[in-house]
Amino acid sequence: MGDRRPSRCSHSARSVLFILAQLAILTRIQDVGRKTHQGALAEYVCVPATNIVRRPENVTPTQAAGILLAGQTAWQALFKNAQLEEGQHVFINGGSTAVGAFAIQFAKAKGLKVTATASAKNEDFVKKMGADEVGLRTTPAHAIC
Repeated sequence: MGDRRPSRCSHSARSVLFILAQLAILTRIQDVGRKTHQGALAEYVCVPATNIVRRPENVTPTQAAGILLAGQTAWQALFKNAQLEEGQHVFINGGSTAVGAFAIQFAKAKGLKVTATASAKNEDFVKKMGADEVGLRTTPAHAIC
């Protein structure tokens, strides 16, 4: 009946290396999967030194791990998929999420007007990210559907 094992998610080695890189050009990728049991598509990768950045000391490895994927998702949604341009207005549902926070900042940097949703406890955070307007969510999204 074939292989019935659960599939494992993988991340591109390029993304994982950028997230983990300190100063080394060769980085062991397998360490990424220890807690999540998610692997990468390569055990070792070699990239140009210009693609490697030092993780700031005030950013934990766990926090750094989300930067590339969340940032890339926000950028692609706003500018590759929606093709938004300066002067337009964008609505960001979930402005306090990782992707939402990046989307707000990217949109403001490109000159868009931003309206985002957030819970009352995250309203100030979403405003600090740059949202022009914040619509407070009083009902969890899963309860609406």
